[in-house]
Amino acid sequence: MLARPRPPCSFRRHETKRRRPRRRRRGIAFFHRTQKRLHREVSQLAKFVIGSSFVPTLDHIWRQHVVRIRRARRSESAAIESLLRESFREYEQAYTPEAFEITTPGKHDIEDRIKHWTVWVAVHGNVIVGTVSAYPEGATLHIRSMAVHPKMQGHGIGKLLLARIEHFARATGYKRLILNTTPFLTRAIRLYEDFGFRFTGAKRKWFGMQLRSMAKRLTSAS
Repeated sequence: MLARPRPPCSFRRHETKRRRPRRRRRGIAFFHRTQKRLHREVSQLAKFVIGSSFVPTLDHIWRQHVVRIRRARRSESAAIESLLRESFREYEQAYTPEAFEITTPGKHDIEDRIKHWTVWVAVHGNVIVGTVSAYPEGATLHIRSMAVHPKMQGHGIGKLLLARIEHFARATGYKRLILNTTPFLTRAIRLYEDFGFRFTGAKRKWFGMQLRSMAKRLTSAS
């Protein structure tokens, strides 16, 4: 008995079936090489264009699209209060109770600051992940209550906040930025120094703690 031949359609389906070409997978090493090359190009371009002490890296530029710096609203006072307490929680034991209470002001104090000072927030999506405040004194702009949420630290948000303050200070005619810090805030001090702040030499007691001042002059060369 002869075998039954296959239908022509099956043969045609078999013959016309083509393999899809495999896409070449680029490994993680290729990604890192490309990232480093773009990082160098962006840094060189930034140095040439702005000549500033703050040179945005590729990571900062990427994150500027997802982290927005804007003025705070009174309705965000509770969120800012929570952010400050969360950001300074790991240092609470190093503060005296009075100093920690002032460092992490409550909702009503923050509302008052938003009304009379200038307060910014860093927003990631719809969540406030950073904040900083400033108030004037003559030709000097004082920086207060700068904080970034612990889970968002190390991604350049602090530099973006400082850059926003400096832009505001220059645009409104201030000649100097000044802030106070404590010796145990070592990561914050490194950030300030990288941004051009220097210790003024002034030391004073503040609710049983040592307080040091750092300043940055806003000249055309800075």
